Amino acid sequence: MSKFTSKEVALAFMQANGTGMKAEDFLVQLIDKEKEFEELLSKDDLKGFLKARKAEAFKKLVS
Repeated sequence: MSKFTSKEVALAFMQANGTGMKAEDFLVQLIDKEKEFEELLSKDDLKGFLKARKAEAFKKLVS
């Protein structure tokens, strides 16, 4: 079941459409974001998880 409201999907599609994105590409990105959102909701320590993820991304950027 989608975590996005129809209003959110419509707004996101209008923004993506302004960039020339194809509807198929938009839907793929929407599904990917929904999976990422589901993953974040399943974390017990979301703040700690995001902090570690941010530190890991920074580490990759620096090296």
